Amino acid sequence: MIEPLIMYVAECDNCKELCELSSGYVAMADKTLVLENVKEADEWAYLTNGKIYCPNCHTVERGDGNEDVLLAFSKDTQNSGAILLGEID
Repeated sequence: MIEPLIMYVAECDNCKELCELSSGYVAMADKTLVLENVKEADEWAYLTNGKIYCPNCHTVERGDGNEDVLLAFSKDTQNSGAILLGEID
């Protein structure tokens, strides 16, 4: 018997690049494992608002005076200034 299988991927909310997981795969059948892989990936940012950004679309800075808060900003690619994307989870 052939059955359908739902797979999950982590995709950058800006450029739509797919995150290669630590296992070397891009998709997994368990959504929770994909999210855990994204959170553990140093280059990718998973924000508290649920958005995900690849290393080409964000930079990370510490929150003002708070070493525990990491903030993600868009990269200034057109000299228009970086935009705050949100707090990293």
